Amino acid sequence: MGNSKWRSYGKPRSVRAENIEVSSGPSRGGVSGLRCVAYLFLMFTAAACTTTGGKVTAAPWDTPKGWGLDGYDPVAYFTDQKPMLGDPKYAYEAQGVRWKFASLEHRQMFIADPRRYEPQFGGYCAYAVSLNTTAHGDPHQWAIVNDQLYVNANVIAAHLWSLDRSGNIDKGNKNWPNILKGTDADKPQ
Repeated sequence: MGNSKWRSYGKPRSVRAENIEVSSGPSRGGVSGLRCVAYLFLMFTAAACTTTGGKVTAAPWDTPKGWGLDGYDPVAYFTDQKPMLGDPKYAYEAQGVRWKFASLEHRQMFIADPRRYEPQFGGYCAYAVSLNTTAHGDPHQWAIVNDQLYVNANVIAAHLWSLDRSGNIDKGNKNWPNILKGTDADKPQ
């Protein structure tokens, strides 16, 4: 120890991910802790949304399973504050999108005011739309902001989106019309 060129700053704290070690102490060869953290952040940011490249060529609704919100009741987010799987016996179609509801009451509420309950950006990931692209929205990664429902692709996307909700909503609102047109206008720099 006496011949070591490294000073000790107390007990080193570290996080091990596979074969990469991120340490708060001085680096002993290899990638520095700060550089490794930056690299991991970039990997997680890139992985936050599996995208479709910014072009929506199908309907403006995210319905890969044939149902809006993958069959979850859009009204339940507002009335029960949680995602609830809808029942096909309470199904309803609006603007070419099939929706399921947990109850007849929820179905009637939706029919009376669909825009109130429809997810923003066609149910696509709100974080992806803020980046001028699209990704499938996960009904379990949701938030209601200013009485509007937003969904995100996964926990990472939901977290990154929540860091600047109003800014990301503004970017999404700006990008959404161009995404629907399938243009690259206003592509982030």
